[in-house]
Amino acid sequence: MRAGEVADGITPFLAVELLADWERMLSLSRDSGMTLQQRRQQVLARINATGGLSRPCTRFCVNAFSQK
Repeated sequence: MRAGEVADGITPFLAVELLADWERMLSLSRDSGMTLQQRRQQVLARINATGGLSRPCTRFCVNAFSQK
């Protein structure tokens, strides 16, 4: 994975390679029929439903990614 891919994956807005990690972390099932944009929207909807990218959400994300 290149540095740019990691930087893009920090938030789901531009995530490609790390989008599956966002889905896993948020307990979203991956539908193979969904486009990349639809998958991003699903991730963003779940984040917004849980309070957005607040400090607690960020801590949760860091912990979830580090337990991979």
